[in-house]
Amino acid sequence: MSWINVTIHVAPEQREIALAFLAEYPFNAFEETESGLQAYIEETDWSDALQEELRSLNGLHWTSFTSEPMADQNWNTLWESNFDPVDLSPYCVIRAVFHAPRPDVQYDLVIQPERAFGTGHHATTRMMLQGMQTLSLDGKKVLDFGAGTAVLGILAAKSGAVRVDAVEIEGPACISARSNVIRNCVSPQVNILEGGAEVIPDEQYHLILANINRNVLLDCIPSLQNHLLPEGMIGISGFLPQDVAILAECIEPLGWQLIDSRMDTNWVSQWWKKPKLV
Repeated sequence: MSWINVTIHVAPEQREIALAFLAEYPFNAFEETESGLQAYIEETDWSDALQEELRSLNGLHWTSFTSEPMADQNWNTLWESNFDPVDLSPYCVIRAVFHAPRPDVQYDLVIQPERAFGTGHHATTRMMLQGMQTLSLDGKKVLDFGAGTAVLGILAAKSGAVRVDAVEIEGPACISARSNVIRNCVSPQVNILEGGAEVIPDEQYHLILANINRNVLLDCIPSLQNHLLPEGMIGISGFLPQDVAILAECIEPLGWQLIDSRMDTNWVSQWWKKPKLV
């Protein structure tokens, strides 16, 4: 198998955003460098159409990019060499299997780093984790929509949720999520479901976690509204400051109350509460 090493020149303050866009393409791994990012992709996926699409974004999310052939890679070794624990102590730590246990934190999460399905390093995931810190989940039902590696759902289960339905559309991410659920000993509580909104069980939840992107949120908020219990909470992230007003136009007619809004490296997360029945 042949690989292409793509060097992407991007300013430090734009790297999180650039990564979010690049993760939508068939790259296998990323590394951060002094000048920007290294992205690795199979030669068969490095099409003229993809190169032209990335070139059209020059000056918007990155300055420029170059590419060159490279030798085959052991991707697990590459991920492991670049995976540092996500430390939100004393609340939680997200670490890999090759890191030492952290008995000093409330929740010690073990996530095997496999491609870019959400290890907790992205600002949106960190904000969702921080928002969950304020919630009481004992005995609650939780929907993790767009679960990735299921890190949020796993934390919900460890925080006392009795049922977590984790919905993820990407097949490889579901495989990773299932292994992480087993690794964190929360199999009785967490159910991984492959698909989109159509696979959400006929159920209502006390809490919905939706760390996805603006367009998916706009499409799915009406459906998520039906799956949220009265006085339930929903945490959303994966969008930029310029998306806030657009999302508010969709959410406010539902009567949800904005409880918290925060920003990290130009990404936004919000927590909304559904009104009680009258």
